[in-house]
Amino acid sequence: ISMVMAAAMVVTMVPATAFAANKGEFKVVGAQEVSSTVAAGWVDGITAKPEIQIKVKDVDASKTTLNTYDVTLKISGAEFLPANKLVPPLTYDDVEEGDPMNTAWIIEDEEDIAKSDVVVKFAESVEAGDKVIKLTITETDPAKQLADGDIIVLQLPAGTLGLTKSKVGHQATVKVVSDFGDSEEMPFVTVVDKGIKVELDDDVVKVAEEEVIALEDIVVKPVVGSTIGANITWDKNEEAELTLKLSKGFEFANTAADVKINGVDVSDSTVVDGNKITVALSEGGIETAAKWVITGLKVEADTAKSGDVCTLTVDVDDVEKKTVEVAKVIDYKVVMELVDPDEDVPVFYSGVNVDNDGLTVDDDHVSLDVNLYETFIGAWANNKAFTLSLPEGVWVTAVDVSGDMENEPSASGKMSSTELVKWFTNAYIEGDHEAFEFAKRTWEETEDGDDKNDIEFNMTLVADPGFVGDVVLKLEGAAVDTQEVVIAKFVAPLTVKAEQNDVIIDYRYTEVPTGIVVTEAEAGLWDKDLEVTFTMEKLADGYIEFEDKATVSVNEESEMEVKEQGANNLSFKVTEESDDEAAVVTIDGIELFMQRNIPAGPYALDMAVSYKDASYDDIKLLGQVKDTCHTDCEHGTVKDVCDYETTVHEAWINVVTAGRDQDDASFTTKVVVPVGESYIVAGDKQIALDVPAYINADGYTMLPVRAVATALGINNDAVQWNQATKTVIIMYGQRIITMTAGQSVVYVSGTAIPAASSVEIVDGRAFLGLRDLATTLGVAKINWDPATKVASLN
Repeated sequence: ISMVMAAAMVVTMVPATAFAANKGEFKVVGAQEVSSTVAAGWVDGITAKPEIQIKVKDVDASKTTLNTYDVTLKISGAEFLPANKLVPPLTYDDVEEGDPMNTAWIIEDEEDIAKSDVVVKFAESVEAGDKVIKLTITETDPAKQLADGDIIVLQLPAGTLGLTKSKVGHQATVKVVSDFGDSEEMPFVTVVDKGIKVELDDDVVKVAEEEVIALEDIVVKPVVGSTIGANITWDKNEEAELTLKLSKGFEFANTAADVKINGVDVSDSTVVDGNKITVALSEGGIETAAKWVITGLKVEADTAKSGDVCTLTVDVDDVEKKTVEVAKVIDYKVVMELVDPDEDVPVFYSGVNVDNDGLTVDDDHVSLDVNLYETFIGAWANNKAFTLSLPEGVWVTAVDVSGDMENEPSASGKMSSTELVKWFTNAYIEGDHEAFEFAKRTWEETEDGDDKNDIEFNMTLVADPGFVGDVVLKLEGAAVDTQEVVIAKFVAPLTVKAEQNDVIIDYRYTEVPTGIVVTEAEAGLWDKDLEVTFTMEKLADGYIEFEDKATVSVNEESEMEVKEQGANNLSFKVTEESDDEAAVVTIDGIELFMQRNIPAGPYALDMAVSYKDASYDDIKLLGQVKDTCHTDCEHGTVKDVCDYETTVHEAWINVVTAGRDQDDASFTTKVVVPVGESYIVAGDKQIALDVPAYINADGYTMLPVRAVATALGINNDAVQWNQATKTVIIMYGQRIITMTAGQSVVYVSGTAIPAASSVEIVDGRAFLGLRDLATTLGVAKINWDPATKVASLN
């Protein structure tokens, strides 16, 4: 026990940093690819200077301990040469254990500052034929030790190593095994076959069918060596041949006089023949260059079709052929696409102006950049109008446009940026601020010698509070293909949960069973003084309003504070912003004051958001001449975005007649209706349908009236059809229910009940919306599962 305790005491005296795990990042500087000819000479001594670098991390920086680190270099594919084999003589064959390695140093923090307080020595002697060097790295000054980020540089001077083989594919590599970890095999010499590399100086060009386009510059480089000529085997007349060949369907449209290599006219030795060009070369000419830049090439999409890719094969005598894509055939059309398709779609909040008044964010509401261009000269015909449209509820307050657009009345023949903005502005006004309607002949078609019509633009956007989702910009017109791009996305700054409440007509203090829950989209989003107000749908005859009884509460975790506002509506104002958690505001204890003459049926809950002194009213849309935007707005659709109101729930209150619970209409059967299926389920029975339930164009779930009514237990004879008036009549208990095809109102014992959807006739069967039919028949509990598209009436 005493020995164990003593050992433990010794361990505790060792500095904690001594246990740190040393790490290193390894790389080779100066690695080269050489031809087999060059490699043959490097067997007697590699003229390159491979340099191994180790960037250290997590080293022991204790000021009280000097550290020594071991590093071993394992060479493969090369070996150390005897001393004095090359001039000047090399000394690696003569080093002894403990000799300093003079070609090693430490760079401090990636700066070119060498540390003199760390020395590198040979741990073992080196002899000719060896492939391993063992080194020790020792710190000499406690105050100046190896630190994180320092780089150990180990340079192997030229001529120290010789390749063991010179054939193509051979590699000389080094592997580091050290106290800083081990590296992979890192090549510093690779023997490759002679050859060329071919690349474009720019992007692949686009060409229309049967049209001609100039190719980008073709760049030819040697794989090894410093000149192209070093890769060519010349014949006895010191001649060779360069061949350029296009793929099938394409031909060269240039003459020999157009072709230049590095700016040199080679027309005397150039032959153009269909899809092939040959250039006779002679040693001592352009092949002495480090690279060839071939210019003046033109290509015609002779028989190629849209989508075909043109490749160019470059072949020099005795050199491996190389092929590169140079052109692609596209339709003769107008294209709309994002300037940068990889850029993230910007996300903005709906229901706020461009300045985000009421919120704490600083989004600029500027969309992604869009490119609108013609693929070829004259493709953008001006004899047909075109339209750029946005989703309903999304509005444009500004545009930024630049690029080339022909317009002869313009002084330069092209629209300036100011004229382009005016062009867009006029189109937005003509589109009633709902779309950009570009009238025909408001721009000019391009001709030979013109730049293609090609513009870029973005839009500053706002959205009604009811709009959430992607902003899809749509291009349409008689002379263009319909195209779409997503340029932005809107999300709601708050979400509202409000369930449907069935209530019986009363006079005062009618209790609403469920409350309203308003949730902030993210913590700290709602600015101080933001006000949220809920109101009920207004009635022409009679009214419903709130009793002044509701209570407003906020979750404590958010640290938000609100103040209840006003009477006869539900309203709260933010007095202290939320902090770490998003606010959840709950309005409970809601009671209604209802006049007794209001019609039975659903009533909507509306919400408005405002901030301070009506800053939402200051929105000016693109081209709008009014300073503010209310009922006097010049364009009727514009005031929708100024109101910043939305309907939260179309049927938040569902008023049923006071006598409903006094008649003998009652159901005990649960009916399940799967949309699109040829059956419904009543209790435990499956009933066949000749026409299934469906979802109509307005998004309402439509149920077959007779099938559902009889499934609930109404006698089939009590469901009648009047062909002359196209009216369904249902008699059940004390109720007489009538509904007429095409009308969006249902009568229950003479009382009109508004319906969200009208009665539709499909294949001889009458259909009514799910909630409307349930209200009509007195079914209080209904459910709709959007995932399975199944409706149930309980």
